[in-house]
Amino acid sequence: MRSFQRDPSVLVDIRLDKIQADLKMNKISLKFGGMTALNKIDLTVKTGDFLSIIGPNGAGKTSLLNCITGNYQYQGGNILFNDKVITGLPTHQIINLGISRTSQNIELFQGISVLDNLLLARHMHKSYNFIEASLFSRSVKKNEVYHREIVEELISFLEIEPIRNTLVEELSQGMQKRVALGRALALGPKLLLLDEPFTGITFEEKEAMIRFVTTLNEVWNLTIILIEHDLPVVLNISKKIVVFDFGVKVAEGSPDFIQDHPQVIEAYLGDSSTF
Repeated sequence: MRSFQRDPSVLVDIRLDKIQADLKMNKISLKFGGMTALNKIDLTVKTGDFLSIIGPNGAGKTSLLNCITGNYQYQGGNILFNDKVITGLPTHQIINLGISRTSQNIELFQGISVLDNLLLARHMHKSYNFIEASLFSRSVKKNEVYHREIVEELISFLEIEPIRNTLVEELSQGMQKRVALGRALALGPKLLLLDEPFTGITFEEKEAMIRFVTTLNEVWNLTIILIEHDLPVVLNISKKIVVFDFGVKVAEGSPDFIQDHPQVIEAYLGDSSTF
């Protein structure tokens, strides 16, 4: 089998150099009772962007991702993905449009293997029904081989061959986060949302995860929105950074701009432990 590093085009349904992934958020407002989690947020992400969102706990970062993926129903504004309004769509339809994510809390199937977790993510792309699967026709076999090849390439890319048959519950948090990234990629995203992928893992695991994520953006041209508390990492790998505070966007720009922004310096960079 060809390796991802030698021929990334083997992943034929995620040839990202040909895929549009433009996201536009207009005046998004989200309230929980009397508390405002997001206050009229405007945000634009273009194909190929690597956008990071920073801010203290409770600033509204994860709430924003939950609005994009349909987990939260916001009270004001709308979201467009590739010029299609996705406001009000259920989560599975948003995934079908090409948006997938990882979560702060690892949400893998703990009692099955790494391989089976990744294969489950390919289910939505399978083109046969229950009866056809029962007969296991030639077309079904061909379809199964195709999806298995994609999963095998992801396993190779993420360097998880040694744990492919290991139960997820037996893995470290860092390796589980790597598998969670693989499952999100197995969905064939155009836009990938990453919620604190570097938090709570070892230095070596963090280095590997940073390498995978930057390769996804720079080689795959995968559009990424990242939430992360490790400010030096964010400043090093992002193309654009947005700063949130109490549900308000207080700054947006390049890493150099953010580092030099007076309001950001006063509110955040003076004490990086707040991230």
